[in-house]
Amino acid sequence: LLGAGLVAAFAVPGGAGPLRDLLHKRQADVFAILSLASELQPPEKRRLEEALAGTIDFTEMARAALGTEWEHRGPAERAEYVATFESLIRASLVRRVDIYRIDSVEYAPEQVAGDRGRVDTVVRSKDATTEVRWDFVRTPEGWRIADYAIDGVSTVRNYRAQFARILARSGWPGLLERIRTRAAAIRKEG
Repeated sequence: LLGAGLVAAFAVPGGAGPLRDLLHKRQADVFAILSLASELQPPEKRRLEEALAGTIDFTEMARAALGTEWEHRGPAERAEYVATFESLIRASLVRRVDIYRIDSVEYAPEQVAGDRGRVDTVVRSKDATTEVRWDFVRTPEGWRIADYAIDGVSTVRNYRAQFARILARSGWPGLLERIRTRAAAIRKEG
């Protein structure tokens, strides 16, 4: 009964649309995993990572985070960078599991223009109210998250600024090494 009540807190009004439906399913999957235990063991943590990562277009997010430098890289460099970037994002997604223990989510109407979309949400937990903007891109597999902004801070723009500084200081090999090192450090924390 408690589980049914909490799932109802995430309910999306009828006719919500594909973007909101994707976010709702993602949240329901996360809630189901988190309800298994207060402290997640490695198998549940991997399931949580897959539930969160499965909704992200890592190539689009990585391309946008690299900015104009993307155009200066060949296919092999891009592929290596995307895999490295994905590793960083995946590690970051499950770094602090408790941020996903929320009370409710309010979904604003989705906005779609061509192959791009956006949904604004307000996430409430016992400790905070957070505004999250989700930017989507349509892929052959369906809609995927291309960026998210927490209280106005875009993940893509934040990485783009960091990557530009690292590229200026350390070049392309330095950027890849820095991303790998950071992803490994985050994984080690968890």
